[in-house]
Amino acid sequence: MLRSVVDDRGLRVARRPSAEEISSISSRERTRAVLVGELAPGASAPQALIACVRVLMRHGNVSEARSLTRAARGMPRLREAGRACAAVIAVTQGHFGAAEALLRAMPRETAMGLVPAELVAVELATDRHAGVATFEALLGGSGDLTAETWLTLARQAFARGELELCEQALGRIEAAGATPPEDLAPETRWLKRWTALARAERKPEPIPEGQVAMAVLDYKLPDYRRASANVGDYLQTVASLGHLVRHQELRFHGDPSLVAQLSTLQARVRPDRRLPGIKREVTVVPVNRDASSLDAIPDGTWMLAFGWYMHGWFQVRYDFPFHPHLRPLFVSFHVNRPRALSAEGVAYLRKHAPIGCRDWGTVRRLLELEIPAFFSGCITSTIDLLFPAEPPHPEADAPVALVDLPPDAEPPDGSRSARLQHANLAVREAALPDNLGRAVRMLEAYRRDFSGVVTSRLHGYLPLRALGVDVRFCPQREDDERFDGLVGIDGAGFAAMEEGIRVKLEVVLSSIVRGDDEQAVRAAWREICAPDVEAARSRSPTPG
Repeated sequence: MLRSVVDDRGLRVARRPSAEEISSISSRERTRAVLVGELAPGASAPQALIACVRVLMRHGNVSEARSLTRAARGMPRLREAGRACAAVIAVTQGHFGAAEALLRAMPRETAMGLVPAELVAVELATDRHAGVATFEALLGGSGDLTAETWLTLARQAFARGELELCEQALGRIEAAGATPPEDLAPETRWLKRWTALARAERKPEPIPEGQVAMAVLDYKLPDYRRASANVGDYLQTVASLGHLVRHQELRFHGDPSLVAQLSTLQARVRPDRRLPGIKREVTVVPVNRDASSLDAIPDGTWMLAFGWYMHGWFQVRYDFPFHPHLRPLFVSFHVNRPRALSAEGVAYLRKHAPIGCRDWGTVRRLLELEIPAFFSGCITSTIDLLFPAEPPHPEADAPVALVDLPPDAEPPDGSRSARLQHANLAVREAALPDNLGRAVRMLEAYRRDFSGVVTSRLHGYLPLRALGVDVRFCPQREDDERFDGLVGIDGAGFAAMEEGIRVKLEVVLSSIVRGDDEQAVRAAWREICAPDVEAARSRSPTPG
C-alpha cells in the first residue's frame, strides 16, 4: 500500500507506487514515494532522481522538482544528476536554450546516459541534423531505454515534423516489451492516433455549389496533456453555435452525429431569438482550434475563432496561423503568451482584424502590436439563446453546487452542498458531438438541481449568470488578467456585453449564410466593429 511507501521512509518498500497512488498524494510525499519506488528495484541514485523529477513535472509540481534538483546539484556525487534534472525541467517547460547550456556543462556521454531524450530535444531545437543523427543512433543502439524516454523522444519528433522517427520511437515501446507507466499509457495511444492522422493524406470532401461551410470548434491536439478535459471549453462552442442555429431555415450536412446535435440546438433556440428568412444548406466541419493544420478542411470554411490561444505542441510550437482553408472571424479571443504571437501570427491577426477580445489585457496587447482590437467579452454570456427565458426554479431544499473549489471551501450560510468538477478525462477522449451534448446537459442540471452555484471556473460563472442561475465567482486569483472586464460588471454591463456579441454575430453570420463573398462579409465585420475599436483605442492609447 502507499502508506508503507510514504510513512516507513522506504525501509520496507519493494515496488513502485501505482499512478493512482502517486496522483492522490502531496508533492512532498510524491517525491519520497517515487524515489523509494525507483531505488527498490535497483535503480541508481541519479536514475531515481531523474525519474522523480519527471513524475513531479508531469503532475505540475514544478517547485518541488526544482527543490529536489537544487539539493542534488549541491552534492558533489550527484551534481551531474542535478544538472540532468534541471535539463528535464527546462525541456518540459520549453526552455531549450537553458537546457542546452546545462547539457553542454557535462560530458556528452554522460548526458546520453542520463537524459538522452532531453539531449535530442535540445539538438532538434538548435541543430536539426545533429538531433536526427542522435535520434537514429538511439534507435540503432542496444541501450535499454525506458518507455517514458521513448515517449519523450516521440513527442519531440512529432513536434518537429519528424513523423517517421516518431513512429519508430512509439514502436520501440512495444518492440522492447516496455509498458508505459499507467498515467502515460493513454498518452502513448493518443500520440499513435495523431501520428497516423498526420501521416495520412486527408482530403476534404468538396462543398456542393451553393452550400456554405462553417467550422465547429473542438479542442483536441497531439499533446495529450494540453488537449482539453474541461467541459467549459465546449460551453464556448455551444454558445457560438447558438448564433448559427438562430437561423431556423438552415439545413445542416456533415458528420451525422454532429448534424444531429446542431438540429437539436436549432430546436432549442428561444422563440424570441429565432431568425427566419434565410434558407441555406450548411456543411459543418469539425476543426481543432490548436491543431487545424491536421484537419481536413474545405477551402473557404468560415470559423468563429474564440477562446484562449494558444495551446502548444509539447512546448515546441503553436499551430497558428490556422489552416489556410479557414476564414476566421475573431471574437472573445484571449492570448497571454507573447511568444505565441510570432511575426507571422501578428500579420495574420492584422489581416483578419478587427479582433474581438475576451478581456482588456488582450485588447491592450494587440493594440500595442498595431492590431485593430476591441473588447467583446466572452461568448458564453450569450448562451441564453438556447435556454428558456424564464428563470430556473429548483426545489426549495436543492443543494448549492461547489464547482472546482478547494477542499476546505464551505457553502454559503452552511447550506447543503455538492462538489462538482468541470475537468474530466472522459471529456478529453470523447467525440465533439458527445461533448456538446454533455455541456448542454450540465447547464440543464445546474438550472434544475441546484439552488445556487459557487465556482472558480470563468466558463461556469458567465454562462450560468446568463441563464439567471444564482452564481458566485471565486477565482483562484482575483487579479488574473483573463478576467479584466469580465468580473465585477453590473447587470447593465453584462447585458451590454451579451448584446454586443449577439448583434455583431447576427450581422456577420447573416451575411455568410446568405452566401455573400468574403470581401463583403469582412467589410460588414469591420463596419459593425469600428465604433468599438475606436473606443478601445481611446481607453488604451498605444505608445507614441
